[in-house]
Amino acid sequence: MTPWTSTPAALAGRSMLPRERWSEMRLSRVYALADYTDRDSSKDPVLAAKLLRRIGRDIGEGLLLLSGV
Repeated sequence: MTPWTSTPAALAGRSMLPRERWSEMRLSRVYALADYTDRDSSKDPVLAAKLLRRIGRDIGEGLLLLSGV
């Protein structure tokens, strides 16, 4: 059994899902590249890769906090 009850989602690009609908899908957080930069990451694969690594770290840190490690 996992220590968390919701599943985070990493989205490449923009999220059109309103926050009030997250719980319907058991999402605790939606990660969108557009929330991490003002630049267009769809035209810059190097930027997209950096943002995905950053989002991955954020997800990992959040899971560590939830697990109490």
